[in-house]
Amino acid sequence: MAPTNIGDPLTSNLRVATFSIAAFDFLQTIPGEIKLYRKQIAQGRMSIVCFLFIVVRYVSIVSLVLNGIGFYATSFDMESCRKFRLAAPVTKMFAGIASQGLIFMRTWAISRKSRPVLITLSTLCIITLPMLVMGNVYMREPAVTNGSCIAKQRTGTFNSAPMYYGAMSGFDIIACGIATYYLIDRNSNGAMSRFTKKVMHHGMIYAFGTTLVNIIVLLGTSHVKYVEKLGAFLSVAVRLIPCSPNPQVPGPFPSLGGLSLTSSSIT
Repeated sequence: MAPTNIGDPLTSNLRVATFSIAAFDFLQTIPGEIKLYRKQIAQGRMSIVCFLFIVVRYVSIVSLVLNGIGFYATSFDMESCRKFRLAAPVTKMFAGIASQGLIFMRTWAISRKSRPVLITLSTLCIITLPMLVMGNVYMREPAVTNGSCIAKQRTGTFNSAPMYYGAMSGFDIIACGIATYYLIDRNSNGAMSRFTKKVMHHGMIYAFGTTLVNIIVLLGTSHVKYVEKLGAFLSVAVRLIPCSPNPQVPGPFPSLGGLSLTSSSIT
């Protein structure tokens, strides 16, 4: 019998690859992160968007670390696992909520603070919040295998995990559609600026990437053969990467007409 979950090579290798990608991206974006913090210090206060960025970046890292600890550990018993089992899912949930907040602010800023957009996105957040919570904590029991600890859905109960990824995917798609509409409409009477093209390009890549991964993991949580081996940790790492600061590229939360990541106009 394998001493740890390393005995499952596919899942183990996917986790190692995910952790490696996330660690590499984190390290290479530290200079951009420092520049962002310097701008915040110069302003004299932290914007809401910067706060959400910090939450997504570091809570995602904590979630990945906790996930790895639980998966590769060799010393958990049922009692200690019962206390630890929700640590990774709950931190993943908070990172997902913060990520939604960032997309919310980006989309609202691009719409020039349109009231209908604010109402639409706020309604979506209210609707999806219970789904995000239930998708991570509902009927999760401790599962101890050779000293490792993970949270598993109680046998015979409703599989709530797809609710989380379905809600995240749906919100991403709708927000991206709204942002794209406003960007196209704003430039319909003239040539699209180079900057706006970059905003659309990188924003679409972000939305497509996160939505695709959430759909893949949605299939996994629905127990599609092999796909379920990917695990929830994949979406956490992929969401972390587009949220990384890059001063030379307008990422998923770009500035547009004065509505910048560090601007007080969107705080």
